[in-house]
Amino acid sequence: MVLINDYRLIYLSTLLTNQDSRLALAIFYNRMFPYQENLKLIPFYKEILNSFLLCNIICFSSYDTANQFMKTMKENYNLVY
Repeated sequence: MVLINDYRLIYLSTLLTNQDSRLALAIFYNRMFPYQENLKLIPFYKEILNSFLLCNIICFSSYDTANQFMKTMKENYNLVY
């Protein structure tokens, strides 16, 4: 199991999954997740979201951050929670 504990290493999940798909990945995101409008200003925002979805466990430092992440996922992937 690999724990990614730094937002600057978000793409590590993509790289590790490409190397070994059996590897369990967890990410702890301790920053405020950006709002959808701000996130779309980043040209590669879909890759960022996909990196989160490759992880087996996603942890957040607060309920507000987790809720903002879920709203973003709902808007981008039509997820129901």
